[in-house]
Amino acid sequence: MDTIRGVLVATCLTLAVTVGIARGDNAAGAGTSSVTLEWTAPGDDGYVGVATRYDLRYALAPITPQNFDHGTPAPAIPRPAVAGVRQHARVSGLEPNRVYYFALKAIDDAGNWSLLSNVAFKTAPDPATSPMQFPVSLSPPFPSPARDHIRFELTLPRDMVVHVNLFDVGGRQVKTLAEGRYPAGTSAMQWDMIDERGARLGVGQYWLRGVLGESTFTHRLTVIP
Repeated sequence: MDTIRGVLVATCLTLAVTVGIARGDNAAGAGTSSVTLEWTAPGDDGYVGVATRYDLRYALAPITPQNFDHGTPAPAIPRPAVAGVRQHARVSGLEPNRVYYFALKAIDDAGNWSLLSNVAFKTAPDPATSPMQFPVSLSPPFPSPARDHIRFELTLPRDMVVHVNLFDVGGRQVKTLAEGRYPAGTSAMQWDMIDERGARLGVGQYWLRGVLGESTFTHRLTVIP
């Protein structure tokens, strides 16, 4: 943490996607719905550093600084990432066709709370009728050309098994960048360009290949000195 304390900033909360959980899903109860929210990590000192934790709340009435503590705490919230990284969380077990309000706050290691984020609201979709909100996608790596880091995003309309790997021009795997089941919404990924041997990625051309569910994506990555 930096030496300056108590300069947490409010973060912008958006509804990245809403996807109804299929009826009979035992994880959240048959006939319930879910909403995925997305925000940018605020940092613990203004726009730098890493906050200590989040408090995400939801309610059936508009959330204000005065009633924030009366909202329902959302479970399974990720730990704060480095300032500027996009993060997401899914709130499940919602009653379809009800309007829900969501707001987020962050706290630093000195116990200072940020201001309240904007308040996002959405009618929870009916899981029996709600279609996918957007297609599967894997963004090209950014920046490219790159020197010491890249970012990319994977977007999923529902929970999916994901495999994202980097290959050199000879087809040899250099690094596994994402592996496993990821939730609906947009996941922002960052890589420091250290390969599986612990070495800095060499100058040249590489291929970022992602298998997201049944969809496959390939993007070129150029590494410069």
